Amino acid sequence: MITLDCNDLETHIRAHRKSVFWRLLDESLDFVFIKDTDSRFLYSNRSHSKHLRLTEEQLLGKNDLELYPVEYANAFYADETRLFGDHLPMVKLESNREPSGQRFYTLTIKQLVASPKGQVIGLMGIARKVSATNREELLAAREHLMEMVKNDLDGQVTPSQLNALRVSFEALPVS
Repeated sequence: MITLDCNDLETHIRAHRKSVFWRLLDESLDFVFIKDTDSRFLYSNRSHSKHLRLTEEQLLGKNDLELYPVEYANAFYADETRLFGDHLPMVKLESNREPSGQRFYTLTIKQLVASPKGQVIGLMGIARKVSATNREELLAAREHLMEMVKNDLDGQVTPSQLNALRVSFEALPVS
């Protein structure tokens, strides 16, 4: 769980939006987003906004049902509902589509954001495109990502989540 020194996530983001931290997030090639407890977007970095062909301002306040095909939106919402319920970080390989319809995959990590008193005030997500054109590249990417998840999330991910991630990589179609 990420703890911020605030009780209102939207106000915190607006107050600190010009800081170096937020500017760095904006420059990330990964999709970075923050949502409130109703799964409405409070922040979307440039990569995420560009992927959706919208400005951050056009995304703010919207939920996934307003932005994605229903099957993707429902899956995202189900994951977030589980996250808000069990408070365990979500690590998942997800299928997604470009606005053009082309399919791609992301390694997505979603983590709760809490106030100093432990009250959940939202979630933060980071989605990284997985690009592999052959089986060897895919296996190397899988091993790298599995190590990153094990090390960087410091025991916050359950063994069943790690296994589900490993199995989802094996199911990826490779050209």
